[in-house]
Amino acid sequence: MTLQDEVNKRRSKFLHLVNSRQIRVSPATGMSPKEAQAQLSAPDGVFVGEQGEVEVLNTGDMAAGHFNLLAEAKQAIQTVGPNATMQGKSGQDQSGRAILALQQGGMTEMAPLLDALRHFNIRVYRAIWNRIRQYWTGERWVRVTDDEKNMRFVGLNTTKANLAAMKLKDALKAGQIDQQQAQQFAMQVQADPSMMEPANAIAELDVDIEIDEVQDMPTLQMEQFDQLTNMIPSAPQPYIPFMFRLLPTET
Repeated sequence: MTLQDEVNKRRSKFLHLVNSRQIRVSPATGMSPKEAQAQLSAPDGVFVGEQGEVEVLNTGDMAAGHFNLLAEAKQAIQTVGPNATMQGKSGQDQSGRAILALQQGGMTEMAPLLDALRHFNIRVYRAIWNRIRQYWTGERWVRVTDDEKNMRFVGLNTTKANLAAMKLKDALKAGQIDQQQAQQFAMQVQADPSMMEPANAIAELDVDIEIDEVQDMPTLQMEQFDQLTNMIPSAPQPYIPFMFRLLPTET
C-alpha cells in the first residue's frame, strides 16, 4: 500500500468510526436491530424504554488508533516530498556543490514516487507500441530523425524490392553509382522473386524504449560564475578584463 493510499484509508476509517456508534439494546424495548440502528443514526432518534435498556458501547479506542496511524502516515508522506532546496526556498547563500548535494538528498526521498512515474511512462509507451503493432497493417514510411541534415526513411510493412529501390535511390543521390548501374540493379531486383517477400513487418518487430528524463545541469559552471561575479567589484582594474574572459559563457 502506498503512503497516499494509507492516508486515504486511515482517514476514511477514522471518519467512519467517529460518525458511528455501537449499542447494546435490551430485548425489553421490543425493537429490532434494524430499527435500533435507524434510530441511532438519526440526529433526533428516540428510544422508548427504561433507563439502562439502551447502552452505547465505547469505540473510541479504535478511532484513536486509526487517528494515530493517520498522523503517522501524514508525517511519513511529508518526508517523501521535495525539500526546501528543491523548491527554491532554502533562503541561504550556498555554493553550487552544496545545493547539488541537498537536491540529491531530496531526490533520494522522492525516489519511490519517481520510480512509480518512470514505470508508468514505460507502460504507456509499451502500450502505444503494442497498438501500433496491432493496427498498423498497411505500408508506411517513417522518417529517421537521428540526423537532421541527412533525411532518411525506413519502410514498414513493405517488401524487399521497395527497400532495395530506396537504397538504390540513396546511392545514386550520393554519387556512389551512376544511372546505368542503377538501372541494372533495378532490373535484377525485379527479376528476383524473393524480392517480393515482406520486409520489416511491424507485427514481428520489437523496440527498446528509452526515456531521457533528466537533463544535466551545469552546477559547477554556475558556482564558478557566481564566485567570479562577486570578485569582480573588488578586483584591481587591470585584472577585470581577464576575469571577464574566465566567465563560463558556454550553454
